Amino acid sequence: MSENVKQIYEKHSKNRPLKQVAYFLQALFGFPLIIFLRILPVDIASYICGKTARLVGPLLKEHKVALLNLELAFPDKSSKELRRIALNEWENLGRVIGEFPHISQHELFLSRMEIIGQEYALDVLNKGNGGVFVSVHMGNWELCSLVANSLGIKLNTVYRSPNNPFFEKIFRFRTSENSGEVIPKSAHSGSRIIRIIKDKGFVGMLIDQKLREGLELKFFGKPAMTTHSPALLAYRYGCPIIMVKIERTKGVHFKVTMYPPIYANQEEKNEENIKHLSQKLNDNIEEWIKENPSQWLWIHKRWNQEVFSSDKK
Repeated sequence: MSENVKQIYEKHSKNRPLKQVAYFLQALFGFPLIIFLRILPVDIASYICGKTARLVGPLLKEHKVALLNLELAFPDKSSKELRRIALNEWENLGRVIGEFPHISQHELFLSRMEIIGQEYALDVLNKGNGGVFVSVHMGNWELCSLVANSLGIKLNTVYRSPNNPFFEKIFRFRTSENSGEVIPKSAHSGSRIIRIIKDKGFVGMLIDQKLREGLELKFFGKPAMTTHSPALLAYRYGCPIIMVKIERTKGVHFKVTMYPPIYANQEEKNEENIKHLSQKLNDNIEEWIKENPSQWLWIHKRWNQEVFSSDKK
């Protein structure tokens, strides 16, 4: 186990020219694939990509990361159960990829959604104070903005830029005239987010990945570096946090659950309360994942290498 962890987390020096060539070749293959998937009906594109990912995923190094994370999160589950979850995760990820070229077909996706708790989002909208929508890499997370827009909420989405610069324009393909900005994470993104919140606008974030500059909080009982941006904004500017869970029910059909807004008392703003609220968000996310583990993205290195080593001592 420890040797496996070492191999997975070992960093290799990267040859920049070769990396650029690899990015170009990826784009050369990726652009025609996206066009092909766009031509297919969404159900077929989703199905093909899902089954392909289920076959190819276990051959990739990310599969080892997924199994490592699953073993840490669910120590009581058997190896067979963990492998099944990982395979189902790959299929869900493949479906997300297959559905992405169709993401601009808003009416198609909205007709296949059951939306629960939309009154909470509408109440926040009517109060006119803006807010922070938070979600995770679950179901098809790309649909969060679409749902918000359908309710009249112009959601400005924070995202991590693709490693491959050629895919940047493809990633922005999901935007429309009714949607807000897409804000790449950078040294300057914080000031843009603050401006939107001060102007009573809405910001959307996926908060389940590791953030080196975040707080060390508990996630599945283990320390994990976690973003505290939503809690910080809530305490500093009084804006509510709206948690949104997106689950795949069957094929290209989804259930979207919006939860009651979380408010923070600005007069109680301090480091401890910001940490407490951030932990509360983490705990809620953990419960979502436990209910439906095969739909969360386990292939991220959510925990530091040291967590796995200490777990075995």
